[in-house]
Amino acid sequence: MIGSELIAFCNKTWEPDETSYSISDANWLSYFNECLNEARPFLRIQGIDTIDTVSGTASYALPSDFDFLYKLWDTSTATSKTVREVTFRPNLSANHFYIFGDKVYVKASTASVASGLTLLYNKIHATLATITTISIEDPYMIGYYALSRAASSYALDEDYQKYYNEYIMRRKELISKQDGLEYSGNEQPEEKKELKADVSK
Repeated sequence: MIGSELIAFCNKTWEPDETSYSISDANWLSYFNECLNEARPFLRIQGIDTIDTVSGTASYALPSDFDFLYKLWDTSTATSKTVREVTFRPNLSANHFYIFGDKVYVKASTASVASGLTLLYNKIHATLATITTISIEDPYMIGYYALSRAASSYALDEDYQKYYNEYIMRRKELISKQDGLEYSGNEQPEEKKELKADVSK
């Protein structure tokens, strides 16, 4: 599914009087990307990248869509490496690998990575536009979040709660699948504590 198809779904599902409560494509896209940002901690979009290491070079740029690391290993031997994420520039020592900012640091003289490093990592979802492919298992989760935001913007409480509850149910199902669990469907959806109107269109 691409962004324009999800917009079409939202427009079809949007139940209030469209003349009085219209939502532009730009607003739908804004809500979609807001949802991707909110859902980022539990979205699992795996990426893999290989870094060519060079003798005497200690730092290498991470992929532009890098979110967090699952695993790092030597490209030729498939030997897994222990990696530490730090909040300060690391003092490199042998056989230690660090992530700091947007770079991975390795001991420059470590011969075991001369053939390169391979990273398995979680990707940040690309910002959605009309032609962007949605890379999650249930894109309608994003759609229902957007519908709840649309209802919230006009203070339509019942519609807001209906759409938000559907979003929460789908989000929990997605998390359960990613955790290897089967969602029972018995858990009650969460409720948003506060509803703020935003009619500045």
